[in-house]
Amino acid sequence: MSFETFDRTKAIKLYNEMLKEMDNSDICWTYGRIKKRCCLLNKREMEIQMKSWRKLARDGKIKIEKFNDRSKTINDKEYHFFVVQTTNDNDTMFDPIGCSLYGFIVSGYIYSFKNKSNRDKVREYVMKGIN
Repeated sequence: MSFETFDRTKAIKLYNEMLKEMDNSDICWTYGRIKKRCCLLNKREMEIQMKSWRKLARDGKIKIEKFNDRSKTINDKEYHFFVVQTTNDNDTMFDPIGCSLYGFIVSGYIYSFKNKSNRDKVREYVMKGIN
């Protein structure tokens, strides 16, 4: 297994590259570990992702805990994020954007939304009735 060097300078570079691609249809972004870049999701893509997360949450494989919700301003842009975490205790992969850009160390995947209400609605849909 190889480990990628990741620091704040790299995080800012990836973030700025993502901003150049972002348009009004994009509602969320995350760091894509396979693509090794920040990836954007529009409403339709998020709906597909939500359905997948819902099934995984019902099966007990992931969770999105409200206590991990945060808001952060980067270069005058406010984002509201949550963390998708596996329930597998052996998965300790830390989100490099969280560590390097947000100053928030957490295992899992951070999803950053332009709108706080959208973040909350997605989390509520995925986790509804699941403790």
